Amino acid sequence: MRSLAINFPTIQLAAWFHDAIYDSKAKDNEQKMADYALVILTKLNYPDSK
Repeated sequence: MRSLAINFPTIQLAAWFHDAIYDSKAKDNEQKMADYALVILTKLNYPDSK
């Protein structure tokens, strides 16, 4: 998989955050997960360009 990925670390992060927040009754899981990922990655000084 690594050889197929243009940016493997970013793909790894996407996998880590996928369904980090999940409520089967909610319709905004993706947005909540994206907001959560943004908070965590900002705290880690992960570059916006990634």
